[in-house]
Amino acid sequence: MNPIAKTALATLMICTAAGVLAGEIAGTTVNVVGVENLTNSTYNFAWQDIGVATGTGRILNSTINAQGARNHAASRVGYSVQYIGVATGGRMENVQVSAQRVFNQSTASNASAQQSIGTVSGNATMRNVTIFADGATNRATQDNSDAKQRLGVAE
Repeated sequence: MNPIAKTALATLMICTAAGVLAGEIAGTTVNVVGVENLTNSTYNFAWQDIGVATGTGRILNSTINAQGARNHAASRVGYSVQYIGVATGGRMENVQVSAQRVFNQSTASNASAQQSIGTVSGNATMRNVTIFADGATNRATQDNSDAKQRLGVAE
């Protein structure tokens, strides 16, 4: 793996882990370019989180920027999930989420693909949030496929 890809992957893992463990991303810029997460085996699962806060998650006064992030599960029974700028159980406020040319795909006879960009869930709130999703692709291919793409959703 080239040094730029290693740096991007390390940054992704550090920022995601920091957001998940603390339940909060505040006053932060998460900038991820050209990262790739791939599984290629029977019964696999590919999960990619970029700028995600869980639990009573909060994303405040921050920018989440993902360019060219790729997540792919290639298997007979694959499942792929890609979350970019997602808060569960809390709130997202004064945030810009930009997802340019991001790609999530499951390729299998029972494939399922879920992509969420700039979403909040679990009685969460979203205030003063801007979401850009230029060229975002979510695919589930072959028989029994299911693809769900969620952009700017509050539930």
